Amino acid sequence: MTKTIMSSNFNERDVDTSSVARYQKKIKEMEEENKKLRNIIKTQLENSERLRIETQTTVETLRDEFDLLVRELSNLQKKEEESIPENDHPRRPHNYREEYYEEANKRHENLPGGIPLAKK
Repeated sequence: MTKTIMSSNFNERDVDTSSVARYQKKIKEMEEENKKLRNIIKTQLENSERLRIETQTTVETLRDEFDLLVRELSNLQKKEEESIPENDHPRRPHNYREEYYEEANKRHENLPGGIPLAKK
């Protein structure tokens, strides 16, 4: 079936109504697919946000556990060092403080205006 219509430039042309119907059907199908895709994207966005929150919570928990372990190890190391007499410490010589300050003073004296460090 064919209709005659006037176009904006005053030319008459024939429009096939079956082709218009096909285009309208195609547009409707594309709109439906677009709606489905929007829903899929919305779902993926919600899932990614949920995953981000879970990941952040896990990282914070791991960080807290790591901090706790560091404190526990530090406390154990302090207790271990306190139980060993300073002269018998396996990781440093008995005069490690004096040697450290002697070296530091030598380095510091070579600087302009260097003042010797006090021994602790």
